[in-house]
Amino acid sequence: MNNFLQFILALTIIVTFTKVGGYLSVRLKQPAVVGELLAGIALGPTVLNMMKWSMFTDQHLGEFIAHLGE
Repeated sequence: MNNFLQFILALTIIVTFTKVGGYLSVRLKQPAVVGELLAGIALGPTVLNMMKWSMFTDQHLGEFIAHLGE
């Protein structure tokens, strides 16, 4: 899988989990942003690095993300 597809998959996972966290937070009568932040902290680099994708260990990731805006 190339870096672009791994990047899109990681974004999809992050957005999905943050939306679920926001929904659960609202159900607990808290602002959605609380659940979204907690989900983001829980996912963070620790959980995503467990997948052992080369994208997260690649030193050229910063350059790849920088070139997305061009």
